[in-house]
Amino acid sequence: MTLYLISAWALVLLYSAVIGAWTGGLAAPAFGAGALVLGAIVLQAANLGGTRRGSRGAGAADADATAIGLCEAVSAPAAVVTAGVVQDANRAFLALLDFGGRRDEVIGLPIFNLTHPLDQARLAAMLAAAAAPEPAGAPALLRMVKADGSSVKVHGCASSVGGAPGASLLQLGLEGSPLVPATGVDISSVVLQQLDVVVVSVDSSGQMTYANRAWERLAGDPKIDVRGRAFRAYLHPEDRAGVESDFARLINGGRDQLARQARLVSADGNVHWMDLRAHPCVLGDGEVIGVLATLQEIAPRRKADESTTGARPLPTTLLANFPGMVYRARNDADWTMDFVSDGSLELTGFEPFELEKNARTSYAQLIHPDDRDFVRQQVDSNLALHKPFRMTYRIVDAQGKECWVWEQGCGVFSSTGEVLALEGFITDVRMRAGADQQALRRLGIRPGSEPADEPHLRQALSYVLHHSAAARYPCALFWIDIDDYARAREQLGTRSADQAIALLADRIDGIQAPGTTVAWLGSGQFAVLMTDFRLGGAQRAVPEDKEIMPACSSIAGLLARAVASPLSLDGAQWSPTASIGVAISNARYESADMMMAAARKAALEARQRLGSGHCEFADE
Repeated sequence: MTLYLISAWALVLLYSAVIGAWTGGLAAPAFGAGALVLGAIVLQAANLGGTRRGSRGAGAADADATAIGLCEAVSAPAAVVTAGVVQDANRAFLALLDFGGRRDEVIGLPIFNLTHPLDQARLAAMLAAAAAPEPAGAPALLRMVKADGSSVKVHGCASSVGGAPGASLLQLGLEGSPLVPATGVDISSVVLQQLDVVVVSVDSSGQMTYANRAWERLAGDPKIDVRGRAFRAYLHPEDRAGVESDFARLINGGRDQLARQARLVSADGNVHWMDLRAHPCVLGDGEVIGVLATLQEIAPRRKADESTTGARPLPTTLLANFPGMVYRARNDADWTMDFVSDGSLELTGFEPFELEKNARTSYAQLIHPDDRDFVRQQVDSNLALHKPFRMTYRIVDAQGKECWVWEQGCGVFSSTGEVLALEGFITDVRMRAGADQQALRRLGIRPGSEPADEPHLRQALSYVLHHSAAARYPCALFWIDIDDYARAREQLGTRSADQAIALLADRIDGIQAPGTTVAWLGSGQFAVLMTDFRLGGAQRAVPEDKEIMPACSSIAGLLARAVASPLSLDGAQWSPTASIGVAISNARYESADMMMAAARKAALEARQRLGSGHCEFADE
């Protein structure tokens, strides 16, 4: 543009000279002088405009360069994201998603196009947290989409980029991706000083050679130069040996990456749980000179030995590999979790810190609405007797999918009998054949058949009748007859019917007191022999005569409600009902057979006289 103006100006001056030669007057010099002044003004304006445009362009370029330089300086897979769009991605990021050599396909692409649809909301929340005035983002598990359409699980964290407003640096934990050697970027570059994530380098002797400002804010006095100080001095004593061993393996080639948790002790004595990720620091010639590590605080997650309720220490390695979720919870309406093992992610779709203290949802909300009353009843009735509880029920996971789980737990009691907490484990039983068969075997049932456990019941009842007569205490036999069982079995099929009996067995088994016997008698009939009636509201284990019938009536109601809860079976739905007959020991029952016949007859009369789902007492 400037060259164009100069050329036009020269032509004007030449034209003025020619006119002057022709006319010989004063008009030509005046015209030339005016053209000279006007040209100077235009050139000055053009220079000023160019300077301003150049200044703005330089500012934007500097911001872009800061972000890009930061991205390239990080050894882990990383990308700069602005307004949801990838502005830059380093080689490790491209290699992780199989875009090596195809950088142009990634730059300018919405980051959510590279994220599994079910994790896009989680990534959006992470980026929003990083862009907040006070970033509070925590690492999260993400599934990224590779170039061939497959997915890979990674741990991701996001942080703001100083000097580049609106830009976030997304780092991904390497899950089997190849090591990207250092490219010779100066680690003390100013871009690393602007990173919110802690960055440190440690040499082969364990001495720190660099720490950015984020380290100073978290761990020490900014006036102290950490170079030359031992990195282990800042670690919790219980974590020093493990971190040093892992760093040594990185340096010696025993592993190419590290992802673990460690506790950092700051200058004021506070302990911070950190997500530590590290890679070998490699020179251009391939020499490994130390370890380059990033640390990010994970305040939402706490270990069991730091629980305010005094949870006992648990072996982390064992829990991490446990096929299910180990927990410690409060006995409140939400089942508030104070500790959850890592198995929660596979079981429920939620990470432990999302369930602990109901940070994102409560465990009670995960239980299927139709099963919540059943679960509460099972837990409360067993806690009242200081007994462990075992049950099978449904939960709804993070994706809205129903799945069956099996839970076993117990109460933690104070010296005065107060319930302090619940401890137990929950495991997935989507493939429930093994669990169903175990429940059936416990009651003497072979899957696919209907043999009776009547001999065992008769033997137990004979003993209890004899002993109760001698010791003068009562007993009661509850006969549970599932209504229309034969027709339901025909409609459901053998497998689903066996599955239903296993579920009903678990429910009935949970409503019992010490000394109770539960038996499966075939043809849709269960029997429960009971000598302790406190579940029914009796004040003591051996009630007076006036307490027996009200207590038995209350227990029969519990059994009827347990049976009547809907059952979701494989490909079928069933809402069973039962008629219950109750026989209370007295002088008329001289044998077990007589008492069993009386209870069976009472169940039949309950159905005929009162209808399905009712209870009747024998000889009343």
